[in-house]
Amino acid sequence: MGGIIDSNKQLSDVIDYIRGTFLNTADSYVHLFKNNFTPDPSSILTDFTEATFTGYAAVQVNSKFATPYKVIDGEYQTDSTPFTFTCTGGSPQTCYGWYLTWFDGTTTWVRKSGVFLTPLAFASGASFNIQISPQEWALILL
Repeated sequence: MGGIIDSNKQLSDVIDYIRGTFLNTADSYVHLFKNNFTPDPSSILTDFTEATFTGYAAVQVNSKFATPYKVIDGEYQTDSTPFTFTCTGGSPQTCYGWYLTWFDGTTTWVRKSGVFLTPLAFASGASFNIQISPQEWALILL
């Protein structure tokens, strides 16, 4: 039992570090991508084709993620407040997912990304609220 508690504490510390360093800073932004692909942990910035519909702008993340909480032993999550994206006119555009970038002073890094269960169709007047819930897991050997 002690190993699970130690692992949960370490995992909680890791996601809290991620939240404070990459998620809740003025140097992080949530973007939408319009190319139909599935990102993975090795995806880099040039893999994503950023949305360009009228009214689109990446959203600054600063202080939008809550305190991490334990889902189950070995799994922690933090939830964002909703990020709103609105199309104000022009040609419709389909967006397949989101990615979160962090600028370290020199390079822009992709820190997290995900796909929508169903692609979102942005046409004039369409507005979508997107909540992001990053999770971190640990492998616990007993």
